[in-house]
Amino acid sequence: MSEIENEEFIIQKLKFTQKRLNLIYQKSPLAFISWNREGDIIDLNQAAEELFGWNKIEIENKDFISTIIAAEDRGVWLKWKNNKLDSLPQDLMSRGIKKDGSIINCSWNNAVIKEDGSVEEVISIAKNLSKDLEQEMKMLKLVKAINKTDNWVVITDQSGVIEYANTTVEEITGYSKDEVIGKKPSLFKSDKHNNKYYKKLWQTIKSGEVFNDVIINQKKNGEYFYSEQTITPIKDHNSKIINYISVGRDITQNEKLRRKIEYISNYDLITGLPNRKSVRSKIDNLIEINSDKKIAVLVVNINRIKYLNDIYTDSESNYSLINLVAEEINARADNNSKCVKIDIDNHLSYLGGDNFAMIVDDLNSANEIYKTAENLLEIFSDTIIYNNEPFMLNARIGISVYPDDCNNSQSLLSNAEIALINIKKNDYAFFDREMNQEIKQFTKMEARLDQAIKNDEFVIYYQPYYKGKTKDLYGMEALIRWQSPDKGLISPAEFIPVLENSQLIKKVGLIVINSTFGVRF
Repeated sequence: MSEIENEEFIIQKLKFTQKRLNLIYQKSPLAFISWNREGDIIDLNQAAEELFGWNKIEIENKDFISTIIAAEDRGVWLKWKNNKLDSLPQDLMSRGIKKDGSIINCSWNNAVIKEDGSVEEVISIAKNLSKDLEQEMKMLKLVKAINKTDNWVVITDQSGVIEYANTTVEEITGYSKDEVIGKKPSLFKSDKHNNKYYKKLWQTIKSGEVFNDVIINQKKNGEYFYSEQTITPIKDHNSKIINYISVGRDITQNEKLRRKIEYISNYDLITGLPNRKSVRSKIDNLIEINSDKKIAVLVVNINRIKYLNDIYTDSESNYSLINLVAEEINARADNNSKCVKIDIDNHLSYLGGDNFAMIVDDLNSANEIYKTAENLLEIFSDTIIYNNEPFMLNARIGISVYPDDCNNSQSLLSNAEIALINIKKNDYAFFDREMNQEIKQFTKMEARLDQAIKNDEFVIYYQPYYKGKTKDLYGMEALIRWQSPDKGLISPAEFIPVLENSQLIKKVGLIVINSTFGVRF
């Protein structure tokens, strides 16, 4: 290759290189602005035009520092321009001014081109930080909001190692963030869930599904807390799980309130004994579990115990006469494997008034019920001492048997209470269907009589009395009759016994007096 040809080749190469560099300069996503030693703008690329809003013709020969750099940030630039600074810092943070006067945050790097030791040109390269700062501000706001929320927020990597925990986690658990970050959520694990539960949890979220449940966790001090949690897998653009986010709400107070409500509905608040609802739930549960086995329900009536309890129990005391008797009965029941515990402490429930109930399960013969009843009645064969006062209490026990008498808890209790009616003190009796029928008939008749009084269906007949010899009238007997509109005249033999055993007898007595003597009360 000749010398001329070589020079031409070099020139072509230089032109190509210049073209390539110019293309890079113009197409770069970073803003390039060229200016001379005097500070006059020489050139700018397309990115700079878009960023600052100027085109080349408008900005050419304008002073770079006063046109592009915000007044508050010009100090460093002017020091360098006036030779008071050897070089401009790299990644120099200086705000820029757009053509419309708005301010943008920029990071500047500067390429200084020298010739014979003198500065000929400076290429200032700007990166727009406003979007990054805006994103940072949004992120800061988000983090601030997450930290202020009452919800627990924990973020782990795909292996379950905690990368982030908000301040609520610290407040709930008592662990600091430093103690939590880098650990696994098993740090909060309690003994309230088995391994099968946690295995299911991880299987759910690793499969990409969301897990929802109330998890009982443990604080640093060992206390339990209830967290209503949602654990969500976070996936990348390839659908690969990269994080897990656990968002939870501390519902410990709600759980305490729920338990308190549950206690109130299942226990007598004065004695602390299980109530009617509690024993019914236990009976229904036993029937559901073993429907083929016999169950006996014993209703124990202790004469006047409610009255005596109200009189002799100190209002400041948590231990009443009823509690003492319940304790004696529970102690006897503890020695009988057939007696069912209604809760962890009690075989006995309090139905209110003078009545209590207990359950005998897995019966093979009626003899087992007799022995249980007799054993309980022995308690009342001697005096009971309460607050240094002796009490002689009498008890009766009504008994109803599943499935012989009925097949649900409500009927079993009602039937056992019916069985109490004709029992003498310190004795027991089984439910009798005939007695049940008599009670139903009595109740119906009582209701009809009450309606008859309201409808004025009673009439008075007078039976005269005469002297034997003279046949003179010397008196009359007033006889009441019931003139029913649908059944006609009803015999006194049908309704008088019912009246005599109910409060209605007083009302009917007033009707007779009023009709006979014309006196109203």
